Order: sequence, then C-alpha cells, then structure tokens
Amino acid sequence: MVLPIVASAQQSLVDKYPLTPQPQEAIFGQSELKFESFDLVENDFPQLIEHFSEFLRSNEIPKTASGLKIRLINDSRIGFNNIEGYYLEIGKEVSLKANNVKGAFYRLQTLKQLIILVSGKTLPQHRIKDFPAFKIRGFFTRYR
Repeated sequence: MVLPIVASAQQSLVDKYPLTPQPQEAIFGQSELKFESFDLVENDFPQLIEHFSEFLRSNEIPKTASGLKIRLINDSRIGFNNIEGYYLEIGKEVSLKANNVKGAFYRLQTLKQLIILVSGKTLPQHRIKDFPAFKIRGFFTRYR
C-alpha cells in the first residue's frame, strides 16, 4: 500500500533528503510517499535488479504485488548525451530512466540513498535529472 503524507512545516523535503553529490537538477514536491513493500513492474536492466532487490530486502522492504510500483526504463530519448545520466521521478510510483546500464546504476544509487536517509519506507515526491559534471567520477580531499 502506498500513502501520500504531507511533510511537516518544520522540516522541508530538501533538508530531510540531502543528496550527495547534489544532482544537476532536483525539484521536490510537497509530500512524501509511505510504502510497506515494492513491486518491480518494468525492468529494462535485469543485470542490476538482483543487487537492488537484495538492498530492499535487507532494509525489510519485501516485494509484493500491491507494493510501490518501480519502473526501470531504458530510454534513448532522455535528452542528454552523457552515458551516466538519468531521470528519477517519484510520484504515485517510481520511474527511473536512463539510456544505458551506467546511468541505470547511478540512478539506483540515488534511490538507495533516499531510502537510507530516512531509514526505510518513505520517499519524497520529486524529480531528478542528473549526470556527472566531469568525465571522471571521484572526489578531492585536502592533502597536507
């Protein structure tokens, strides 16, 4: 079962779900989805789903036919050429679009991060468009 809940005025969804690294574009809605289980209804990236399903099970989110609908879509028309780019939209269901497996992998990492941030079964309603700003992924630490 999926239920919309309105975020409290005391904590905005942007503050409650701080993504690292920040996506190129993220538009948060005003409510969250509370769910007890998931249902993968479309999967164009079978090589990634076992790891993601195991992640959900380890967070006590079972797969059921009445669960939150998740669609993993291979879409070559997503609008940018970066092979690691993706769209993630959470409304009444979760729709993740990428044009190859690299983009699909990174969008699943974002979805996992959102689930971890609140320890489980709540997701913010929002849209994300993301791709790396640089060709090489990594981070810089200050060296002394």
